[in-house]
Amino acid sequence: PLSCVVHAVDTGCVKSGDRVLVIGAGPIGLMVTALCANGGAHVTVAELNKMRRTAATEFGASEVTERVDIGGDPVEGYGFDVVFECVGLAATMGQALECARAGGTVVWVGVARPDALVSVSPFTVYRRELTIKSTYTNPFGMERAVRILLDNKVNWASLITHTFALTEFDAAWDVFTQNSGLKVCIKP
Repeated sequence: PLSCVVHAVDTGCVKSGDRVLVIGAGPIGLMVTALCANGGAHVTVAELNKMRRTAATEFGASEVTERVDIGGDPVEGYGFDVVFECVGLAATMGQALECARAGGTVVWVGVARPDALVSVSPFTVYRRELTIKSTYTNPFGMERAVRILLDNKVNWASLITHTFALTEFDAAWDVFTQNSGLKVCIKP
């Protein structure tokens, strides 16, 4: 997963000092948060789950919120330079577009259902000169991901919030389906 996130952050062209919004603080969103924050960006994370908002702070978010209010018209400079959508829902993908400032970049990292549709106003994209990108996979991020893991700047192990024996599969599944953890591991 980290190599996919390396590719996503590269795709967003995040620079030091950028205002970045990460929508969704699951494992992927937290990894995006960590890489952007360690690169000098001011990262805001939007997440409904309280436990995940707390984790976002631990991964370097400067600000966490349940709902995003950019405070004004994106054409007048309000909004974020780069927005990463890490949920995979059409609604949050649309919200990502609303949160980008004029000239901003939106990166859809979350995996939407194949039949999902996002309503996009071509005039809004034109008027605000938005760049919309997505990521799938990239084989060139693996080596960098391994080096990032080895540099120990981030406590990546904290992504694993629960570990269960194989005989405890039902309990592990409950944690997963209730979104009360991040990475749930089952050991044989």
